[in-house]
Amino acid sequence: SIGPICTMAHLSLEKLVELMEAKDRKLVDELGGIAVIAAGLGSDTEKGLIGISELDLDQRRQKYGVNKMERKPPPSIFELFLDAMKDTTIIVLLIAAIISIIIGAVSCSIHLGKTCPRQPLWDIGYTPGNEKHSEGVCLEWAEGLAVFLACLIVGTITALNNYKKELQFRALQAKQDDSLTTVWRAGNACQVSINDICVGDVVQLDTGSKIPADGIIIKSTDLKVDESSLTGESVPVSKNAEEKMFML
Repeated sequence: SIGPICTMAHLSLEKLVELMEAKDRKLVDELGGIAVIAAGLGSDTEKGLIGISELDLDQRRQKYGVNKMERKPPPSIFELFLDAMKDTTIIVLLIAAIISIIIGAVSCSIHLGKTCPRQPLWDIGYTPGNEKHSEGVCLEWAEGLAVFLACLIVGTITALNNYKKELQFRALQAKQDDSLTTVWRAGNACQVSINDICVGDVVQLDTGSKIPADGIIIKSTDLKVDESSLTGESVPVSKNAEEKMFML
């Protein structure tokens, strides 16, 4: 069983941070031991939280916060669009398209009647039905424009697809994070979401359980914890209430 460590009436946030960073049993003893810390949190090492009414739990969450990490908001569609446009192939095509547009426009403007015998599309003198322009307009720049627009369309479609995948991934991740765990409240074991764990809760861990919150061990039997995600060590670490008592 573990009890989440949080501030007591006489335990400052600075002292709490020092305690969790140091992971030193001596600091726990200086505070009076686990039982005193639990009592200061309105809890009991055997029965768990004493006040378990919804109002009590809400006040506790308002005072100490909720057991949930705030995740960064997903990237916007515009940010994903800019990321898609960083693709090397897209960049090369955009540069080639711009060069093609410039060369085509200059050719139609400067060499009108020579290399490009038709009138430019932007010719102010053009009017529908004018026989002078009946043969059409100069479109040497059109291919470049088509490639440019195609790149924008590809970037937009990619951004929309990535945005949809991001939302689906976050929804799946939220469901995985919102698992159930066993806590003791007023002497009774109950199943709650890990997001509903409150400061002072006594959490019961069984074989294969995930550690739902930072805390200290109250009592254990042959407890071993996989801390590979924190330390990189693949070998499980033995924990007990005497020495390695901190759970992260």
